[in-house]
Amino acid sequence: MKRIQARLGILAAGALALSGCATICNSASNAAGNSIGNAIGNKVGDAVVASYSPMFLNFYYGYIFTLAFGSHGYDVAEKPFKPGEWVSYEVQGHSSGEKDQKPSTIKRAFLFTDKEGNEYWQVKFIDGNNGDTLTLEAMFDKGRSKVLRMRSKMPKDTEAKEVPVNDQTYYAPPQKLTKQSLAGAKVGVESVTVPAGTYKATHYKFAGGTGTDEWWVVDTGVPGGVVQYRATAAQQQSSSSSGKPEEAKNMDPNNWTQSLKESGTGAASELGMKPTEG
Repeated sequence: MKRIQARLGILAAGALALSGCATICNSASNAAGNSIGNAIGNKVGDAVVASYSPMFLNFYYGYIFTLAFGSHGYDVAEKPFKPGEWVSYEVQGHSSGEKDQKPSTIKRAFLFTDKEGNEYWQVKFIDGNNGDTLTLEAMFDKGRSKVLRMRSKMPKDTEAKEVPVNDQTYYAPPQKLTKQSLAGAKVGVESVTVPAGTYKATHYKFAGGTGTDEWWVVDTGVPGGVVQYRATAAQQQSSSSSGKPEEAKNMDPNNWTQSLKESGTGAASELGMKPTEG
């Protein structure tokens, strides 16, 4: 339980520390590798619900959606999803402390819209080491700028639960970059191999908060367009520095890769969401 609390505490503190910045989603870039592989999926059902207040869980769930929709903080030429389309990515740390960790999986699916144009999405996190799964489904306003309703199923839940949502629920949609910014960051068109196959993708490279952020993007065939994202720290951090708790010394949030695993159609709600509700 202390290990889980330490991981989640670092995750939340990192995000809150940047809450006053224009690029609030950059907190996700600094924590995504750990949040997915260690904080979200890794035995989270054992302690989180019992240990944290509704206010913290309100932030926690919204933060997970922020990670799923823009863990790097930016929308790099994202291609629209059609209802029923989904993508899943392997997430793997690539620093010395992460080499023995099996990749976790992020799945994002666009379920449907309702008559008012509200969007219903599903996000699923599967821990690579133990298979624990966290499933969230949310109703967003038109344009996906705000969470309106949410349901969750933690790893050890037997049924889905309604999550309270209010005007303060944390969610920051990814920022759109200008055409000029994308043009300046374009490295070229490259062949990139990921678990889903080999793609000819446009490679973009930006200076990140701790090093570099890179995307490989395709125009067709992949909902959202992103085939791979990679964050690399400018300098490896010492596991004994930064005053980290003992349980978190091997966590390196600045070196991780998100690679396309699968994509498809036919996604449906698993938690009882219906377009006529809400």
